Amino acid sequence: MKTGRLLVILILAMLIFTPYVSMTQEPTTTRGTSPLGDNETISVQEDTINPQASETITFSEYPINTSISDQYAGEGIIFGGDSPFISTDGSNPTSPVLSGSPRFRGAIEGTFVNPSDGTTPVIVESFTLDAGYFDELGSTRIEWFDPNDIKLGQHTNSKFGIETIEIRGGNIASWRTSILLTEPNGYAIDNFSFEPARNSIVFRENSSESIKAWLKDVPGFDHIGLNVDNQVYESHPGYDEGYYRSQDNKEKVYIYKDIGVQDQHTKGTFAYDRGEKIEFEEIPIDTVLAESMREKIKTQLDAGYPTELLDRKQLSFGELTEKLAPAAQKNRDGNGRFTCVGLIEWAAEEAGHNFGQGFVLDVFEAIGIVPLLSPQLLNYSMKYPQVLADIDEWFQGLFDPVDFMITDPLGRRLGYTATLGEINEIPNAFYSGNGEIEQFLIPYPVPGEYQITLTGLNAQVNGAVASSKSSESINVHLTEGEEMSTTSHVLMYVGSPGDVDQNGCIDDQDITAISSLLNTFTNAPNHAADIDGDGVITQSDVALLNQLVPRELCVREIFLPIIVR
Repeated sequence: MKTGRLLVILILAMLIFTPYVSMTQEPTTTRGTSPLGDNETISVQEDTINPQASETITFSEYPINTSISDQYAGEGIIFGGDSPFISTDGSNPTSPVLSGSPRFRGAIEGTFVNPSDGTTPVIVESFTLDAGYFDELGSTRIEWFDPNDIKLGQHTNSKFGIETIEIRGGNIASWRTSILLTEPNGYAIDNFSFEPARNSIVFRENSSESIKAWLKDVPGFDHIGLNVDNQVYESHPGYDEGYYRSQDNKEKVYIYKDIGVQDQHTKGTFAYDRGEKIEFEEIPIDTVLAESMREKIKTQLDAGYPTELLDRKQLSFGELTEKLAPAAQKNRDGNGRFTCVGLIEWAAEEAGHNFGQGFVLDVFEAIGIVPLLSPQLLNYSMKYPQVLADIDEWFQGLFDPVDFMITDPLGRRLGYTATLGEINEIPNAFYSGNGEIEQFLIPYPVPGEYQITLTGLNAQVNGAVASSKSSESINVHLTEGEEMSTTSHVLMYVGSPGDVDQNGCIDDQDITAISSLLNTFTNAPNHAADIDGDGVITQSDVALLNQLVPRELCVREIFLPIIVR
């Protein structure tokens, strides 16, 4: 494979720098001592939230016919949707219940908030509710969303009567229930509870790191750590020594210049890091996993950080490739050092998460010798575990430094141009965002030809693309504004979008098969009939399928390599 030094040099930037219920008032005590050695301990009062599960909301707390919105904000939840209200329900043995408007027909929504103020959005690890009484299967769905209103998943009722639904996975900020088309006697919800987020993976991008040389040109998060019980475990090239405060000034910690794996920061001081916060995000993880990862990292607190990467121009191409390989980032080559993302991914693997593959599947960590493991990719992998589970086909790549736009076989686009801005029209796809170096990953791609348009920035362009079966590279100089078109072909595979009957071909039989599924929800995120990825099989999917059928796509195809025109 042909790759350029510039590709590996600039990918370095992406790699090395990388819920709530009852209120209590507990002192937060900083760790560490002052530079004078007087063992100064600073204790401040901080609003903390009980990490235990919430009290169950039964909707018997208010009179019948009470309109419900923010009455439960002090418990950590605000209800909305189609004007929900408390109602009796003769079919539910635990009546009263919460119904939308019209009675038993309207949608019901919930948004998690900090009970201390009743307004600040928060995330939870899981939530549980009873829903029904259902007279049809698959008639009603519940969707849940992250803080950016990105849908994390959905579930349709799978039993008659009253169904207890538990949604887990973390990073849940809100949810919505609604009837698809028909449910003869409607539905309501009851017995609502949730589990707060206590442990998480924390992601940071702020000004203090973005001003460091080439990091300002890299999209996405600069740094990543593990937060367990408000203590952050990370690998860092060394903070400037001194006091660090949380943005609300409720936490204060003295930080030493410790190069490598460390546990000095609280979540609040990690997020603020003395600089203007550009972006901070946390994704909850299971307590058992968090504690196991913490114990693994504790065994590496003497491990260092590959600081020579900060002066990358002194390293040869071979040295850079070697030091940025996933194994090197995770200290699996015995170098005694971790990058920030390497530490977290290593700990997840050692804890046995995802059968030992960690958060990022092994196949997505590199294209040949080009390393792809980054905080941004790990963030995506954590948000879409259902999409990536048991994946058998994908299309991924990296381009550097150039603007690019990918168009899939159905005309949907992903990428950036100065005229159009950032675009991501492909369902469930990952795009790191506009920068000097950019990644993308399309899980379960539509088979066929992908058009890739590169727009030059007066630089040597390096890139690599790969599917499950092959990979290719690009190395060409493009002047400012110069365009180049390339194509890459994704082979037909069983269960691809459009292969509704799972026989390895997209043909008229799939038109027949999709007709029987119209207006039904899909609990699986990669359902072959849900071509537009909205979770419901509709005429929109039929229209897309009609575009694919004439192309006579079957598994008999052979690989067509990338072509540079």
